Amino acid sequence: SSLVFASPKADQLYRAIRTARTRYNNHSSTPAVPERIIRPSDVPGTLLNIALLNCGAEHAVLRISAYRMLTAIVATFNIDVGHELAYAIDLCLPPNPLQFIYRVGAKLAMSAPDMTLELLSEALVAFSKSAPNMRLWILQYIQPWLMCLGQYTHDSVTHPDALQRTQDIIRNLIHLHLKEPTMYMHFKQYVWSVVARVEDLTEIILDMFLTVAMEYGALTVETELIADMLATVAGKNPRYNKLVTRLRKLIAQTCTMSVTFIHTHQLWPEIAAYLRLLLPLTFSNRLLAEEYLPDVAFITCMLLKAGPGIIHSTLHGIVMHVVHSLALSQCSGLIIDSTFSPSITGDELFA
Repeated sequence: SSLVFASPKADQLYRAIRTARTRYNNHSSTPAVPERIIRPSDVPGTLLNIALLNCGAEHAVLRISAYRMLTAIVATFNIDVGHELAYAIDLCLPPNPLQFIYRVGAKLAMSAPDMTLELLSEALVAFSKSAPNMRLWILQYIQPWLMCLGQYTHDSVTHPDALQRTQDIIRNLIHLHLKEPTMYMHFKQYVWSVVARVEDLTEIILDMFLTVAMEYGALTVETELIADMLATVAGKNPRYNKLVTRLRKLIAQTCTMSVTFIHTHQLWPEIAAYLRLLLPLTFSNRLLAEEYLPDVAFITCMLLKAGPGIIHSTLHGIVMHVVHSLALSQCSGLIIDSTFSPSITGDELFA
């Protein structure tokens, strides 16, 4: 016979168990790379990634072979790269030909954008298997292809799974960023600062940030890092400020199921994750403060005194950030008030 446990908080218990299991799996072992079916149309992108990857190898013979492979790919598939490549018997390729590869990559991405999805997928698989010195090289040569990713936000006849593959690429980038703390600033510079300029990726990136944050839980270090990634892209593209509108609409959805306290609602874990992502986004953000002030006021009123203490602090921080941004937008210089006490200016608070 089997035992059946019943609880009025069954949904919350289920989500807590699922979150704990996800965190355990993420921290206990490195997930195996799933086998992927390579279609004939994916072959050029796969070969191109192999050539670009090995152009940054330590061994000179391997670099030269990769250069010749790159030349052969361009000739075979009739890709226009201008006068950047030429087959030569005697060739010396320097150990780190970054400027050359970036120029070639930019022209390849412009001439053959159909290779984008497969090249990026293969590059991210190679990233998890490569030595530390090669991982930075991978982030550098995929930049032009990240700019092409906005062309694959919807399924089409030629790419029936374009949306799913684009979501997988963004999700994998987030996970790799979280698992490589030593490359934290490199990811911000070579990945998030680049994709932030691609307008068509805004909704997908916001969705993936929230999805991964929900996997780890709202009150985790990983979610704090994801919030920093969001602040990075928002600094380049103010369209990411629409996270405020998303949170307002999510709170409005709680009216469909009556509960005594909002933190017992089934949508609460998602609301908490939104709040943690929103906190760094609101700091010194005048556009957000001016455009979304009514939404922030609604969120504050609805969530006041809801949830644990850290959520109270988060909501207080968001309000203070918005007030700070509005105050700075009304002045032309540094605000100095001699009536501030030491505790307010921070002499005692941070002692």
